Amino acid sequence: PWIPLANQPEARSFMNYPDGVMGGQKSFFGSFEFRFTDPELLFLRHAPERFVQMGNADWFDHHGFGQGDGSDTAFRLDLQLNRAGRSLQFLEPAMVDVTLTNVSGEPKIVGEHLLSDLAELTVVVKRDGHPARQYRPYATYLRKRGLRVLQPGDSLSDTVFLGADRSAARDGWLLAEPGRYTIQARLELGDIEIVSAPLEIRIDCPASRDEERFAQDYLCDEVGRVLFFDGSSVLDSANNALRELLVKLPDTNASIHGAIALARGASNDGRTMTFESKDGEPVKFTRRKAQGDEARRYYKMALEARPDLAAQSLGRADFRFSVEHYEGLLPEPERKTTKALIARADQRSESTPPRRPRRQGPLAAATAP
Repeated sequence: PWIPLANQPEARSFMNYPDGVMGGQKSFFGSFEFRFTDPELLFLRHAPERFVQMGNADWFDHHGFGQGDGSDTAFRLDLQLNRAGRSLQFLEPAMVDVTLTNVSGEPKIVGEHLLSDLAELTVVVKRDGHPARQYRPYATYLRKRGLRVLQPGDSLSDTVFLGADRSAARDGWLLAEPGRYTIQARLELGDIEIVSAPLEIRIDCPASRDEERFAQDYLCDEVGRVLFFDGSSVLDSANNALRELLVKLPDTNASIHGAIALARGASNDGRTMTFESKDGEPVKFTRRKAQGDEARRYYKMALEARPDLAAQSLGRADFRFSVEHYEGLLPEPERKTTKALIARADQRSESTPPRRPRRQGPLAAATAP
């Protein structure tokens, strides 16, 4: 080991950013001698080579996001799970509530879909003892720009599915193996970068051998896609895995997510384009009608049987959206239950996320952006 260097944020050194000192660039370059500090020179000359070599430490291992021009920002970015603790069951997809809060004393204007589009949000996940991985969502969205005014103290919230991403086919799910994880996010808001505090969570060990065995069929890319897009009309192996989940492990939190994806997939009309010729020319479209009874059955399993667990596991925004979608499938006389669920969701949070379009689903093709 080497003697740790003291942090010197005001030092005029190659190692400091000019914008980060008091007085900014003018003050920095006014007294900068274009050199390292004496402790830094001692480190460079005598510390072990692996400590000095640039790039010899993995990103997010003692260094990662830096708060740039937005260090005095009027916003705060928070990550949290919608529950008292910070533990996830084995196989439970990580649904993280992301909240942007106006902490200034004046109204601020932001994009209505700033968080749900996922284009300006960078998330990094690091399992203890393993390299950090950047979250690469299966899709980002470009919607018609809408603006929202955040009054002082107001927040914009959404729920981000962090279980798997488009690197799952090669590297597996982001959060799957039991252990401790650190999650941190950065939001680009124009020229401002807003960095969240790290969120530390834990994934529990399998509760049974059945869970451990089932993980081989569940923790795969196709199931991750179906969960992200809330259903699929073509990824039959993933749909079958989710149905098996409901039968074999009905009391797990993962079964709630499986039922929601199957419900969304069954609730929509759709068309499937079939390719049979070698040159890729489409030969026919197959229409698929919505299966309302099946969708309601799955929604009932997910939302009515265990409403508190569903709210915790799905996150604030996704729980409310799922309840509202379920309500739209019910005749008016049967909507008392869903109205009670929405009231329950409102009680769980002082500021309920606004209604907004969720991920564009169900997935209609085996490959997605």
